[in-house]
Amino acid sequence: MYKMELGKMERYEKIVVRKFHHVVAVSESDRALMTKWVDGDRVTSFRPLWDLAGIPTCSRCAGTRAVVTFVGAWMDWEPNVDGVEYFAREIWPAIKADCARSAVADRGAKSRRA
Repeated sequence: MYKMELGKMERYEKIVVRKFHHVVAVSESDRALMTKWVDGDRVTSFRPLWDLAGIPTCSRCAGTRAVVTFVGAWMDWEPNVDGVEYFAREIWPAIKADCARSAVADRGAKSRRA
C-alpha cells in the first residue's frame, strides 16, 4: 500500500513543483528529487534555524502580493503539522515584516481554507 501511495505522491509533486517559480524543500534529499523535474536554481532546501537571507528573491514579485503556498495533508501527518507550526512561529513573521502584502494559501488535502 505504501509503495502505491509513494507513486501517487511522486506523480503529484512532479506536477506541482513545475507550477511555481521557486520551491523550498524540507530536506536536501527532497531537493535532489525535485531538481530532477525542474532547474536546480528553482529549488532551495532548508535546515532548521535556516537563514532567511539565503533564500533567493524573485524580482517578478516586486510590488505585487507574494503568496506562500503549503501543499500537503494538514492534519493527516504529524510532521506536516510540526512544519506548518514552525513556519508560522519562526519564519512567517520575518516574511511578513519584509513583505507586508504577503499571504499564506493552504491548498493541500483536507486543507483549512476559510
